[in-house]
Amino acid sequence: MVRASGSAVIERPLGEVFAYLTDVTNAVAWHATDLYVDLLTPPPIAVGSQFLQVTQKLGRRFESVVEVVWFEPLARFTCRAVEGPVPTEIDYRFSSVSEGLTRVELEIAGDNAGFYAVADRVVQAATEREIAAALGNVKDILEDRAGR
Repeated sequence: MVRASGSAVIERPLGEVFAYLTDVTNAVAWHATDLYVDLLTPPPIAVGSQFLQVTQKLGRRFESVVEVVWFEPLARFTCRAVEGPVPTEIDYRFSSVSEGLTRVELEIAGDNAGFYAVADRVVQAATEREIAAALGNVKDILEDRAGR
């Protein structure tokens, strides 16, 4: 089991950050490995909602059906791959640091046993770099959108 995490503080209100990250179709704009995301269930996003996620990692293309397993407005958003090659759970936690300043904590847990045939430490380090880059992209997109 690999578990990797990261966080960022974004100079935008909590509601705006939460809305942007829980619109899963935005992922292709900020997450470099996401090639395509499409809702399989009608909006709005809630527990039980599903989406198709197509990613490319380590030179391989993956298709997964992902389901929302926790949805607490302005606080937490958790998804789990229910179909696909790598069992993964992605957990976002949100908190207001101060007026207009939001902390996002992101944790990814997955079982890569037998799939990548790479040591868990290598996959964890790569995933932590991926999380840092992705959260940096979210920060840039949302702060630039606001003219910062």
